[in-house]
Amino acid sequence: MNNPRIVFLQRPSLGELPIVGQHVKLDSSYTIDLKNVPLNGGYLTKTLILSPEPSIRERMRDSTIDSYTTTLPTGAPIVGPGLVVVLRSEKDGVNVGDYLYGQTPWEAYIVQPYVEGRVTFKQGEWAPDTFDMDSLALQVVPDPKGLYPLSKYVNLLGTPGLTAFVGFEGLVEAKEGDTIFVSSGASGVGSMVVQLAKLKGLKVISSAGSDAKVDYLQSIGADFTFNYKKESYESVLKRHGPIHVFWVSKSSSLPMTMLVEKRLMQD
Repeated sequence: MNNPRIVFLQRPSLGELPIVGQHVKLDSSYTIDLKNVPLNGGYLTKTLILSPEPSIRERMRDSTIDSYTTTLPTGAPIVGPGLVVVLRSEKDGVNVGDYLYGQTPWEAYIVQPYVEGRVTFKQGEWAPDTFDMDSLALQVVPDPKGLYPLSKYVNLLGTPGLTAFVGFEGLVEAKEGDTIFVSSGASGVGSMVVQLAKLKGLKVISSAGSDAKVDYLQSIGADFTFNYKKESYESVLKRHGPIHVFWVSKSSSLPMTMLVEKRLMQD
């Protein structure tokens, strides 16, 4: 059986986006015997959905650069969040037909737990706050039985939804009627925060980088949306303040100095 994979070839330069053929490539030369491949106490999965996320780009950096994630090894399949289904199993608690979500190689079929793409994590060899991404092991998730699409496991019920929920519920201190500004509101995490804020009765101002994304933000309930490439953050936030909560994406172009300028908090 053909077993294609997406291989991480070379690390992009700092600030550079990965280029297909130079940094990553589709390799269709691999095969697998689905009936006879040794499981060694593990289980065989078929990949259903892969979720390209910002953390994967962060993991492509050189390992000498400190960050919040472990890095990816070159020459191996990219590893990231995904949804898989079990085809064969020798592991207790994992049964044929189970759906699982978590870190998995970008490959059609994999014997789990995966070996290729995994890094050796010893805390003393990494920056103090580095998180071992391979520790986000696959976990069995419910079969939706048609109640919702499987794609929900890589958005609302996956990393974007979890990030938004934990961050909003754990860090945001706001009461009904307060105003929150959400940068990158049309992103996976940002769109969840917009909706969580509306459920709490907050007024939501949100930015995006295109008119289509602005329209999307309006469709999910944001009170005021704007294209930051056409209107400045400062003018919009001063006009719609006071701003009680800022939710700012790491990738946002919002100048961080604006977050400490008290005039944005004034009526």
